[in-house]
Amino acid sequence: MTEASRQPKDKNYNLITVLYQSSDNVESLKTYIQDAQSEGDQELVEFFSGVLENNLEAAQRAKEMLAPRLRSDDEGPVSGVTDTVGGVTDTLRGTTDKLLGGGGGKEKER
Repeated sequence: MTEASRQPKDKNYNLITVLYQSSDNVESLKTYIQDAQSEGDQELVEFFSGVLENNLEAAQRAKEMLAPRLRSDDEGPVSGVTDTVGGVTDTLRGTTDKLLGGGGGKEKER
């Protein structure tokens, strides 16, 4: 059985995975940029910085796409999704408003 065949076929899972992977890449790329700076390799600094920016954009876009999809899901919001973009960890419990940076909305009563 391959890795791909064990993964759930769920669009929200896929978005969460992209959000996680992009966020994880951001943290690694920050280290790579520091390493390249300490070695004085400006070409690598620029390359890793561009890749970092792409990952930040991908993570932000995934968050923006995921929030309304989770809100409209009949089963309610997903608990335990984490947002680690920019090094900030925010565990979502009971609401997906936090995916958009707090949203300011009130939770729906059930």
